[in-house]
Amino acid sequence: MILAFPFTILGLIAGLFGQPAGQADCTICANFHTGKFVDSAHPEMGTVYRYATTEVHKAKGQNQQHYTILWKGDCQYQLIGNFERMAKGKPKIKLMPPDTTNVLIVSASSPTQYQYIQWKNSMPADTITGEMLRVGDVKN
Repeated sequence: MILAFPFTILGLIAGLFGQPAGQADCTICANFHTGKFVDSAHPEMGTVYRYATTEVHKAKGQNQQHYTILWKGDCQYQLIGNFERMAKGKPKIKLMPPDTTNVLIVSASSPTQYQYIQWKNSMPADTITGEMLRVGDVKN
């Protein structure tokens, strides 16, 4: 019963974006596998740098967060927290145990913008929705 709760929320939120419960058109999701992004719904998140196998979150005045990215489908992926970098020249802090964040792209309003829902394995009832805007490319 507990596992059904996040998926019910997923269906409801996906419906808010005008999509059937599930994910966006998989052909457009390939545009979001790598790149430089900002979240218009959560500007405090800073800039997201997504590479083929890693994702880095950089926000002014906050620790850099580094994740391993595992694509579970064209429009769904997991972020596994690896470490935080305190500041330049400071040692990395290893996250123990690594936390996993699940992300589902529920719709894409253009080839450079998508809406998503995310939830952590450790707190499946705490879902977050947002809208990412691709603002550039990254070198792999």
